[in-house]
Amino acid sequence: EDNNMNISEQKLSELLASIIEKYGKKGSVSTNDLFDILEKCDLNETQIDFVYKSMSEAGIQIVDEDQRDKELFEQALADIAAIAATIETEANIESLVKAKGFEECVAVINGDKANIIVKSEGLKPNELSQILEIVYLQADILPANVTISEK
Repeated sequence: EDNNMNISEQKLSELLASIIEKYGKKGSVSTNDLFDILEKCDLNETQIDFVYKSMSEAGIQIVDEDQRDKELFEQALADIAAIAATIETEANIESLVKAKGFEECVAVINGDKANIIVKSEGLKPNELSQILEIVYLQADILPANVTISEK
């Protein structure tokens, strides 16, 4: 047994196997989790370096928890802003379609597609083109990606 090893190679191998099993699929481990794991073991610097190297070879990244939390928070804010913008666009379309004389209108935007439901007893071609134009001007969605239904 190597005198530099604080724990046996067997224990070190078991530790690595458990880390790889737990975090391999995910592809990352937070610095906090890794610190908690390593703190419980009596590893010397050589062994810690070996753990880091083995994790890297297994494709497991060590992620700074605070940085990851910040990135997740920023992504969540961006997602919320995008949802709010979509809701606002849907409301604008609904208001503008109603202003054209339709009693009811529901607009649902999903990515680059839109579904527009209007209360009507048969849409005229000019009404269809008005609705398509409103959707295009408000949401930049092409007429081919707009479905208009009558209720």
